[in-house]
Amino acid sequence: MVKELLTYISYHLEEKISLEQLAKISGYSPFHLHKVLKLELQDSIGNYIKQQKMKKAAYLIGLTNTPINKVKFLVGYDNDSSFARAFKDVYNISPSAFRENNDLKRKIVHLDEDYVSLNCKAVKFKEQQAFVFPSYGNYFSKTIYQIWKDVALYLQANKLDQEQFEYYAILHNCQHLDMETPLRYDAALVPKNEALLRINPFLKFTMPSERFAIYRFCSKVSDYQQNSLVITRHLMESSGFEHREGVAYFRFHQFPDWTDPDNLLLDWYMPIK
Repeated sequence: MVKELLTYISYHLEEKISLEQLAKISGYSPFHLHKVLKLELQDSIGNYIKQQKMKKAAYLIGLTNTPINKVKFLVGYDNDSSFARAFKDVYNISPSAFRENNDLKRKIVHLDEDYVSLNCKAVKFKEQQAFVFPSYGNYFSKTIYQIWKDVALYLQANKLDQEQFEYYAILHNCQHLDMETPLRYDAALVPKNEALLRINPFLKFTMPSERFAIYRFCSKVSDYQQNSLVITRHLMESSGFEHREGVAYFRFHQFPDWTDPDNLLLDWYMPIK
């Protein structure tokens, strides 16, 4: 029971997790669960949760370019000062100073760290026009990110700013069902200003309006397969949503770096009915 609760905590750091919430999941009373967890952890559950949240925050600050004011939301804080105070309580340094301290980052952040949130939500994806750059490859391989080099060259050639777009990968197949055959993977630029679509009508593609469950994760590309299995299992068994056939999307929170695509924060849009 304790192991299951600790696993639950690790996948729901975006949320404000309470003892009462964990008691409902476990079936124990809050009083009994508090005693069991304190005996097992040799710490209060509140402090354990804070430690886990700050561990993931250190990973996101240390190995990604995610803005600190966004990191706080990813670990369940909505106030800058309370997040900074919690981070300093654990690491004795402010989040911003930690980002600048390479020696401390190497000491604290484990290279096999990742971030996966199973706090999913359903959205109706609105129809959008995009520039699409088709490719084929293995979704779990770094080589598939080479298509983003072509995207970067296109933006440079047309004197376009990366900040004018949102970045999606269109996943046309399920990699788990076919691990050998290269599968269709499209890099998609969605302009924030639709007037930009007139630049090159030959690259235009319509991303249709459909319903998706959104999951968020960040990891090395070599861990995508493992994390996708965790997310898919949650979708099928625990989310309350019904999966459907169709394309899925990765929405990147920054322009994908094809030279080192590890630790990109992304939202995974999974098709649901």
